[in-house]
Amino acid sequence: MGKVVKTANQILASRDLDQAIQTRVIPSIVLFCAIHYRGISDGPDFQFALNVANPDWMHFGRDKNAEPTEQEKREDRWRLLMQELGVHGCDEFEKVLVEFLESGLCDADRVQAIVDRFVAETQALQARQTARDFLNRAFWDHRVSDADLLAEAGHFPASAELLDPYVATQLFETLSELPNGQALGQAIVDAWIAAFEARDHHDVEDDNPFNNPIHPDIKAAFDAAKARVQASATVLDACRYIIDNSGWGTLQEVAMKRATAADFDAAIRGMDIEMLRRFMRRMIEMRLQRATYDAHFGTATQHFIDACRAISNDSNSPRLAALIKKLFARTALAVELAPPQAAQTEPFVKAD
Repeated sequence: MGKVVKTANQILASRDLDQAIQTRVIPSIVLFCAIHYRGISDGPDFQFALNVANPDWMHFGRDKNAEPTEQEKREDRWRLLMQELGVHGCDEFEKVLVEFLESGLCDADRVQAIVDRFVAETQALQARQTARDFLNRAFWDHRVSDADLLAEAGHFPASAELLDPYVATQLFETLSELPNGQALGQAIVDAWIAAFEARDHHDVEDDNPFNNPIHPDIKAAFDAAKARVQASATVLDACRYIIDNSGWGTLQEVAMKRATAADFDAAIRGMDIEMLRRFMRRMIEMRLQRATYDAHFGTATQHFIDACRAISNDSNSPRLAALIKKLFARTALAVELAPPQAAQTEPFVKAD
């Protein structure tokens, strides 16, 4: 126990943490210290613990028609142990913890960044802990009725945006096992996706290193967001190539022709400041000389204008909106930022 406390103090630097954050990190510290210091008789190793929620790892090499081996029985016991400790899956915190235990070196800045993220996400951590408590109750409490479980889970759609995609998936799977529960489970998934799609996604990274189960609808939302990011990156890459080489090839023509106003919008909002300066100058130049460039890039410059018009009228991005207006104010394109107006015609008056 002394080594566990010492490790916790080294990792957490004696920070005074909210209960929700303690609930998130302390069970992992206890478990991984017990593994490292061999405090568990016939216990799991780091690899098993890190991959506890990975379905591929869980069923790797297992013959479903054969009797479970002694090793498989042992792994089932390990999973139960981790469930009892409250360790249901691992992320960046557990990776840092293992690196510290194996090397003895604590990356204080990295730990601080993770803990700071936890502090900023306290409300989300509390929501996820509530979900974990429900999942634990649904699994173990054989005395609670299906109707009571459904009633207890009724608030999850409203807090779905605070959950991570893997907890939302687990809630769907658990509720789908209850009579009339699948609709509620799907409502949680749908609410999570709606919140996800309402956010900007300039950099959708693979943050599921242990391949935790994920609902197919959520996976589809991730894939769509990645596709949008990749499309905007293609626009940026094409323009960067044109800027750097003072010319272009077939790939750049295809990328520019395919780019939508949404692609330009995402690219402008997401690129670094130095590239933004070069990008805007080059695209404004192309629009001013559209007769030349439209022959090669189709409607790209028009979509660029459409994106700039939308950004210039975006009250949620006032500084970027002001920047776009200033850039266009110095050119003959300023009028194109105004919303398109229906054509006005003079009334016909019959001559006397």
